Amino acid sequence: AASATLLQQLVTADPKSERSRVGAVSYNDSTQAASGMAWGVSTASTYISALPTVPTGGTDASGGMKAAFDALKSSVATEKTAHAAKGNTGFERYIVLMTDGEMTGNSSNWNSTIDNLVRTRCTEAKNDGIKIFTVAFMAPTRGKSLLSACASSLSNYYEPQTMSDLVKAFEDIGKAAAKASTLLTN
Repeated sequence: AASATLLQQLVTADPKSERSRVGAVSYNDSTQAASGMAWGVSTASTYISALPTVPTGGTDASGGMKAAFDALKSSVATEKTAHAAKGNTGFERYIVLMTDGEMTGNSSNWNSTIDNLVRTRCTEAKNDGIKIFTVAFMAPTRGKSLLSACASSLSNYYEPQTMSDLVKAFEDIGKAAAKASTLLTN
């Protein structure tokens, strides 16, 4: 429901899917194959809809952040070429990172190595000009600390405690991203 709200904001801003490319990647203690970047929201929406409603395993966002950064980094010409083919001369790049936990890997104990790797990947993405929104959904202290550090700014960090708060956070993120004339979100 929350992701659908975000994606609807992108559809409203770009109903012909000529300016926004969206991808998705999920993780638990391992990273699942990404959907890949595609025009509009259909591919990402299908990917997100197929996610299990009850997650299993631990938490390791490092692979998800790597996949998102690899898809969006400025040194990769794929997105620039795709946008140029549509006449888009400039575009903004965004990552939305969400977790409800701390980085544990395949265990129930916090893993500082994984936490630091995620922080490093967030820093790399931000240094490359990618704006990061983070959502700490009912996350414990270490999860909140990580996502607060990963967010591009304080206003890009969300800490919802209820489902309605989560939907509102994703709506706000979608509205912020939709303000750009050309969009890339993973």
